[in-house]
Amino acid sequence: MNEKTRELFETIFARDLTDRLRADLLQAKKTLMEINRKLHPLVFGHNRYQLHARPVAEHRKLVELVERQGALSTDDRNELRDYLEVRRDQLVVEGDVPPFLDYRYWFDYSFKVEPIGAKTEDASGSENIKRGSVGAQTTHNYLLSSSLRHLSCLIVAGPD
Repeated sequence: MNEKTRELFETIFARDLTDRLRADLLQAKKTLMEINRKLHPLVFGHNRYQLHARPVAEHRKLVELVERQGALSTDDRNELRDYLEVRRDQLVVEGDVPPFLDYRYWFDYSFKVEPIGAKTEDASGSENIKRGSVGAQTTHNYLLSSSLRHLSCLIVAGPD
């Protein structure tokens, strides 16, 4: 394979891979926005919850590369090639998608609590609730968990 053919192959591979990864990333972000849209009107006690995603340090470079990718520049293509080269041993394993290319592993998800209509010290998770009964401590988590299960069913099955 001559240099021009190899470069063309790398360009096509890089474009196709980043297109697929970008589609996965956009779907993950869309799902996160949809969950937060459905969570927004729900208030548990004096709190509203929002789900946040933060790139895992190990995958941050790939996430940034995929996010800024339009048409891969030569520098971006070289950066992607270097990123994949370091993980070559994970690419040659048959079967599942390697974890570093699976968008589900790219983020740490956490809930942010926003106190609503009450002082922060009166909100769920405050010292007052922490000193309360076990039921008082777990009610908000139970409600949130149940709501998220319901929301995930709606997302999978559709609103009908």
